[in-house]
Amino acid sequence: MLANSEHPIAKSVVEHAKRLLKTFGSTKHVIEAKDFEVHTGAGVSGRVGDNMVLAGNKRLMWENNVQIAGAFAVIDPMKPEAARIILYLHLMNMRIWLERMKGMAVAMVGDGINDLRL
Repeated sequence: MLANSEHPIAKSVVEHAKRLLKTFGSTKHVIEAKDFEVHTGAGVSGRVGDNMVLAGNKRLMWENNVQIAGAFAVIDPMKPEAARIILYLHLMNMRIWLERMKGMAVAMVGDGINDLRL
């Protein structure tokens, strides 16, 4: 089902699964997901055979009353140029915060795909 997603994490999971299939093989037929839906900032869902399948974060599971039976974590390393950009912003007399605090305005820079929304 993740093969339908354009999200970078989904693509990484699909590529890893393809490598595992190539290495270990599989006797099971791969069924394509129908009714594929992106849940922005939470994950994806789709129908595989007669089953609704969800892949996403804890919030998506809670919203759909799914007991979490398995999980994995993926990290997005800090970009090498991040420190230089933060220094530049400091030189412009801007204060840098990781979370919205005390009613201050929040601005962010990112590709919009997997950015945290506060």
